[in-house]
Amino acid sequence: MSLSLSPAYGSTYRRLLEGVAATPKIHPPETSLFWPKVGRRYDGELLLVGRAVNGWMDRWDVNAPTDLDALVAAARATAEATVDDCPMGWVVERWKSGDGDYDTSRSQFWATTRDVVTDEHPEWESDWPSHLVWSNLAKVSRWTKGNPSGRLRRAQLDVAAEALALEVAELAPQRVMVLAGRDWFGPFADRLGLDMEWRQGLVEGVAEDGLRRWVIAVHPMTRSPSAVAQAVLEAFRVP
Repeated sequence: MSLSLSPAYGSTYRRLLEGVAATPKIHPPETSLFWPKVGRRYDGELLLVGRAVNGWMDRWDVNAPTDLDALVAAARATAEATVDDCPMGWVVERWKSGDGDYDTSRSQFWATTRDVVTDEHPEWESDWPSHLVWSNLAKVSRWTKGNPSGRLRRAQLDVAAEALALEVAELAPQRVMVLAGRDWFGPFADRLGLDMEWRQGLVEGVAEDGLRRWVIAVHPMTRSPSAVAQAVLEAFRVP
């Protein structure tokens, strides 16, 4: 199994940036670029999808003249960069970091994911992120805190859905866990042609695409990570 995305994905990513660059009045103009990270031990088990990053490595001022090919290359290089020989190693490195910087153990998103992974594979405790692919619905997000504006989300939505479809096709996960909520994922589900069963509760939707099961849960911010994780695990187990 290839652990890197294809040149076709890179072309799709560039089209996404073109769409954002052509959209006026994106505010604030300082954005972050995100390219999916594939753990070194990923074997087709789980694709994790969030909403968007903040202040991620690659900064792009959408109002400035830009070499889009250079941006694509930079985003990919950041995604493939490693900590302890793994693109996902940074999650473990930042777990209870104690240096006043970003602490992944304090993130409900990462705490929920850890509970899901280690519940079924306790033997992965020491390096659980290395078994994942991590992606986000928005590939261009705000450099500062907060989610992308409606304008920025709309500017990339159609191509971002194409990008997610390519991620699934190329990386072939058995399961997809979306920690983003129905409001965020609904437009993607429509574009992906998923026949969603929408629900009430911590898990807001499930779907089967013939090859894998999708579970869409609320974003765990302000919620109990263990409760969200258990709801997700139950949704994966029960057809």
